[in-house]
Amino acid sequence: MRHIKSILRLHFAGGIDSRRNIARAVGVSKTAVADCLKRAAAAGMSTWAAVEPLDEDALERRLYPACAPSRATRARPVPDWAAVRAELARRDHKVTLALLWTEYKAQHPDGYQYAQFTELYRRFEKKLSLVLRQHHRGGEKCFVDFCDGMKLTDPLSGERIPTELFVAALGASSYTFACATRGQTIPEWLDCHVRMYQPKTAKCTELWLQARWLKHDLSQRLAACGGWWSPALAALPRAGGRPVPGTAGTRNPNYNHTLGS
Repeated sequence: MRHIKSILRLHFAGGIDSRRNIARAVGVSKTAVADCLKRAAAAGMSTWAAVEPLDEDALERRLYPACAPSRATRARPVPDWAAVRAELARRDHKVTLALLWTEYKAQHPDGYQYAQFTELYRRFEKKLSLVLRQHHRGGEKCFVDFCDGMKLTDPLSGERIPTELFVAALGASSYTFACATRGQTIPEWLDCHVRMYQPKTAKCTELWLQARWLKHDLSQRLAACGGWWSPALAALPRAGGRPVPGTAGTRNPNYNHTLGS
């Protein structure tokens, strides 16, 4: 509420010229008081007699006429955000949001500008449920990892011996293989692969026995197992890769196995 009549009453009838005092008495800003008095002078109101017959609404209409209604804005064409997202997800990574906006403007010259285009797309993205789907063909990949193993009990000394649990899972079926080891050394790592690919044990055991003296890196040692072991190369641990599905039920198991049982 502007308090127009109160401001004019204090100024004309009360004889108060100080904008600050009027603003403090009415409860508005000094700038609002100055603007009100300026509009009243422009409207020809110089005495309280000219103001008194008018109510607040009439003063509002005379001093603050409503702005002319702006012309109705036409609805701008809305891009197909699902198609935009599909283009951005292309594997060749050659499509950018700027390029898609350029194509959109070529088709709709009266469409959104780039800043608004990107803002609307970000709002669209926030409404999506983020799901990462990985599709694996049967026999294509095998994922491997180490996790916390079980503690074994030495039957002679009663000592609790911690172990590391090697877990492997096929990407397509999540078929899981697990093997407990004493550590995560390269010979133990290769031995777990030997056990995982049991039909090829005779060929790979020799590689494991020579692992301590081989000077090649781990990928070369796995490659030495032969061309049939190509899934093992994809199984090498990689930061940020897919976690082994089988580790969900094997981490920190509450088991108390006895060594040799």
